[in-house]
Amino acid sequence: MQYIYIAQKVSLKPNKDPKNLLSQLFGATRFIYNFSLEKFYKSIEETGEILSSGKLKNHFLLNRSKFDFLKDLFHETTDKVFDNLSKGIRIYKEEIQKNHSYKLKFKKKYLDNSLFLYGSHVKIVEKVTSKRKFLYFDGLSEPIKIMDKLRFDAPIISVTIKKDHKKYYASILYRISKTKYEQSHKFSFLRNNKFIGIDLGINKTLTTSAGLVIDTPLFLEKAKKKQKRMSRALSRKVCTKTENGETIESNNYQKHVLKIAEFHNKITNKRKDYIKKLSSVLVRNFEGICMEDLDVKSLQQNKHFSKKDIDLNFYETSETIKKKMDSIEGRIFMRADRYYPSTKRCYKCGNIKDNMLLSDRVYRCENCGTIIERDFNAACNLFKYMKSIIGRGSSKLKSAEKEKISKDCINNNLRFYFVEPENVVNLSNYNNQVSNNKLITTPHI
Repeated sequence: MQYIYIAQKVSLKPNKDPKNLLSQLFGATRFIYNFSLEKFYKSIEETGEILSSGKLKNHFLLNRSKFDFLKDLFHETTDKVFDNLSKGIRIYKEEIQKNHSYKLKFKKKYLDNSLFLYGSHVKIVEKVTSKRKFLYFDGLSEPIKIMDKLRFDAPIISVTIKKDHKKYYASILYRISKTKYEQSHKFSFLRNNKFIGIDLGINKTLTTSAGLVIDTPLFLEKAKKKQKRMSRALSRKVCTKTENGETIESNNYQKHVLKIAEFHNKITNKRKDYIKKLSSVLVRNFEGICMEDLDVKSLQQNKHFSKKDIDLNFYETSETIKKKMDSIEGRIFMRADRYYPSTKRCYKCGNIKDNMLLSDRVYRCENCGTIIERDFNAACNLFKYMKSIIGRGSSKLKSAEKEKISKDCINNNLRFYFVEPENVVNLSNYNNQVSNNKLITTPHI
C-alpha cells in the first residue's frame, strides 16, 4: 500500500498549567540551541575550527547534568534542535566558501517558541463533556483543547507546537494511504499540456501568458489607517524613567504592544492564506510554469518598492508555487535566467528595447510596431523561454478551461480577470499612457 505524509496546522487553547509547562519546554529547547551556538562561535574565535553539529551535541551531552531543568526534556526534541543547527551550519559553510558574510542568530524568547514531539509521545483524546478533541503528551497535567476540526484519523508521525505572540498552534504530521488522500483532495491534476509564463508585478500579483491576471490584495496597505491610529495610541502610553536612566513600560503600554503584534500577525496570516490559495489554483490548472528569477534583495533597497514588497512577498509566492509543482508528479517548474530580458524583449520579433523604464506600462516595439501591455509581454516571453527548452506546450485556453479556472478562483476568493489577445492593450489602466495612437492587435502565442 502506498502512503503519503501530509500535515495539518491547528490552533490550540491551553489552560494555565499546560501554558506553564509549554513555556518551560520552549525555554529548554531555546537554551540548548543558544548554548551550542555559543560553543560554535567560541571555537571559531579561539581555534578557527568550524564544529559540526555532532561535536556540538557531544559537548552538550557532557554538560547536560549541570542543568536540572533539562531532565524532563524528550531526547527526540534535543535531536531536532541539533538537526536544525546542522542545517544552519551547512548554510554557514556554503556562504563562507563564497566569501559572503553570514551569521547564525541566537534564538530569542519573544520570537522563537517551538517544541518538536514524536508521534509515539502524542495522543488525540476525547472528553464526554466536550465535542472537541484534545492533544495530550507525556508530562501534561491536563490535555490541550484543539480548536479546529482534525481532517484525518490516521497515525501521527510528529507534532510541532509553536507559540505566535499569545496564540498556540500545532502542526500535526500524519501518514495516510493514497486512497484517503484522493478522497480528501477531490480535485484532479490533469496533464493538459498547458504551460504558462508568469510575470510578477506591483499593481497586479501576477500576469500569465494565458491571459489570466490576478490582482494584489495589499492587506497592509488597506489597513494603513488602522496601523497609524494604533501607533499613535502607543506613543501616548506612559513610560517612566528611573534614576538610573532605565525605562519602565506601563501595563497599558505592554498591552497595546501585544495588540499591535496581533494586528500584524492577522495580516501575515491573511497573506499566507492568499498565497497558498493562489498557488493551488495555478498548480491544479497548468502542467508547466515558468517564472523569472528576481533579485529580491536588490529590489528591497529601493525605498519605494520595499514598502510594497511586504504585501507582495515575491519570494514566498514563487517558492510556494515551486514547492507545490515539485511535489506533484508530471508537473514542471522552471526559472528563467536572472538576466533574461523578459520585459525588454518583444515577444513577437525578439527585438530588445534597452531604454525601457519602470514607468513605461505599455511596451512599444520600435522594430515591428507591436504595442502590448508590459506585464503580458514579459509573461509571453517567459512562456516562449520554457517552450524552447521543453519543446511542447500551449498557453491558449479553451472556453471550458477558462470557465474551470474562473470557478476555481471564485471558490478561493481571488480577484481575477482574463485579458483577451484582441484587446490586450485596451485596458482602462493604460488608456492615458497609450494616448491617441492606434493600437495594434496581436495574435495569441
